[in-house]
Amino acid sequence: AVADAYVLGHLPQFAAFRQAHAQKVDLPTYPFEHRQYWFSDHREHRDPQLTQAPARRTQAVRLLEDGKIE
Repeated sequence: AVADAYVLGHLPQFAAFRQAHAQKVDLPTYPFEHRQYWFSDHREHRDPQLTQAPARRTQAVRLLEDGKIE
């Protein structure tokens, strides 16, 4: 909220945040730890219909292919 106010041109009194009980917090370092958090599904899929959705030719695709929109 303070950042939003600052971006909108308001100047918060940052000294109010420097109280005796205030402490710095560690920022998350996961973007730099080179650890992946992607879900991996190790099950075998033998039926291709279960792994890929059927392609649909929508009205927007038809208009693009016909050169009516860019």
